[in-house]
Amino acid sequence: MKITGKNPLLDASVKLQESSRPELKARPRKAKAAQVIDRVNVSGKAKKLANLRKLVEASPDVREEKIERIKNAIDEGKYNMKSAKIAEGIIKNAINFYKTSHRTD
Repeated sequence: MKITGKNPLLDASVKLQESSRPELKARPRKAKAAQVIDRVNVSGKAKKLANLRKLVEASPDVREEKIERIKNAIDEGKYNMKSAKIAEGIIKNAINFYKTSHRTD
């Protein structure tokens, strides 16, 4: 059975017992236990990875100068698309997609 809430009769009884026993009053209370401090040690490798992550996040997703160069080449009719290289990239992507989506792990 669980008793919840305050019981005034019990509180009064405890106070009466404490007041009738002076040795309880004179005794100094024990200090609280020392606080435990958590620490984390980060390795040099982890620090390097964190710095690299910051650099990657700070860099733009798009290489503006390369896009501008390609746009100008297209506008001037000088952009040479290598269709075999494009086809090769499409096929590699399709194979990788198939492999990752049809795993039997």
